[in-house]
Amino acid sequence: MAIFLDKIKMMHMQDSATTSLLNIIFNGSELLVKDNNNNDWGKALMSNKRATITQPWAFAKGITIDTINSETLVKIQTSLEVKESLSVSGNCTITGATNIENSLVVVGDIQGLSFNATSDQRAKMNIRLADFNACEMIKHWPVYTFEYKNTSHLPMLGTLAQDMIDDNINNFSFVNNKKATGEKGDYMNIKESKIVYVLLKAVQEQQEEIEKLKAEIKNLQK
Repeated sequence: MAIFLDKIKMMHMQDSATTSLLNIIFNGSELLVKDNNNNDWGKALMSNKRATITQPWAFAKGITIDTINSETLVKIQTSLEVKESLSVSGNCTITGATNIENSLVVVGDIQGLSFNATSDQRAKMNIRLADFNACEMIKHWPVYTFEYKNTSHLPMLGTLAQDMIDDNINNFSFVNNKKATGEKGDYMNIKESKIVYVLLKAVQEQQEEIEKLKAEIKNLQK
């Protein structure tokens, strides 16, 4: 694993398991991660602004890489495990496996070749066919064009969480953070990937209706 840096600030992290501060120290040749009891939590060799991880970095609470130059690139070529939060102030490229057990918040675009959801029956329980009218549901999901505030004002296409907030299927809601204040980035968001399954069910319902109409027309033609 390698981290490419222009400049590094002294910083610390809070570990939830030990409630101790984890300090990142640059001693001229190495980046050291130590707690207040001088226990070693990780180490990286430094050469020409490049840090090569020689011991694993794993934090129960989170890791923040804070740099003076906002264009600094943090590059992880093997794997990084964060059990709560990951915050990077510059660009972040990960070419190995990354496990984030809580949530990942990105202000901007996420690019990738594919995004996969675990769908193995063996990972699920209480499986039953969803019983709702998808065609009726999507009738009151208007599609809008809009621009996000405080951004580059690029034209966007999408829905509004307020239009979907009351829609529930067996206690499943399409909207997260329903009590959002709308201030300081505290907004509602929707589970866009799940809308695909509503559209899939709507197509199935329409196909059933088409087959019924075909059968009726066939009977009329006899």
